[in-house]
Amino acid sequence: MVDRYQQGIGIETAPLRGKAVLPLRVGKIVPYGVCMQQSRNNMANEETAVVDQRELDTWGSFAVATTADRDDSCRVGGPEDGAIVEWSKTAKMPTRYGEFSVRAFRDREHREHVVLFQGDMAGQALVPVRVHSECLTSEVLGSLRCDCKTQLDMALAHIAERRIGMLIYLRQEGRGTGLVSKIDAYALQDTGLDTVEASGALGVPIDARTYELAGEVIRLFGIASISLLTNNPEKIESLRKQGVVVAHRTPMLCEPNEFNGAYLRTKKSKMSHLF
Repeated sequence: MVDRYQQGIGIETAPLRGKAVLPLRVGKIVPYGVCMQQSRNNMANEETAVVDQRELDTWGSFAVATTADRDDSCRVGGPEDGAIVEWSKTAKMPTRYGEFSVRAFRDREHREHVVLFQGDMAGQALVPVRVHSECLTSEVLGSLRCDCKTQLDMALAHIAERRIGMLIYLRQEGRGTGLVSKIDAYALQDTGLDTVEASGALGVPIDARTYELAGEVIRLFGIASISLLTNNPEKIESLRKQGVVVAHRTPMLCEPNEFNGAYLRTKKSKMSHLF
């Protein structure tokens, strides 16, 4: 690591492992990134990343590198082995449940996801967190074949009522198999198969979703422990394997309708969902 600023036109560089990069322009010529060994939590409001020299001097050693030389691992948002490579700024998002802050992020597969949140969560325990996977058919088109939209609404209402919490919205449609496979599975369900049998007939995984992105978001926001809003034990297990402290589970119990009753029963009997 570099313990001092090198005078003149030559600037020493060092590997940027596990460090967050803050954009910096030196003079009017070359853009640089300052790579900090330590940083304050700044995910709720990226403006808190701006510090003065006196504070910088107390943070210990640092390295600098030209932004032209850095790879995706050094974009604002995560270490070199992280799955998140870029974050948006923070914006306000008014909803029917109240006003949330919102940030989008991009993963290494160029998929874009979003986080809605309220309150100062850094260091807090039992923060309500919902990890929600995209469901275009219910959330946009109004389908009644599942309970996804109902759970999304319940989660936002739950967080807004407590004025603290986070909803992580992941773009993994059709339990991670995609929209085409999902509609094909619907067609098979129309013939009498259940959702698990339809996946098997199509040769796709019953559930291909992953939650590493969610774990990374929770860590970046500095949350001490969470109350996970879920019926899915696989989410709990995945997050705990990543070191997230899931201290409590909040059930998401939805009243079945005439179209999704069989689907909910299958999730309970064949996918171990907790109802």
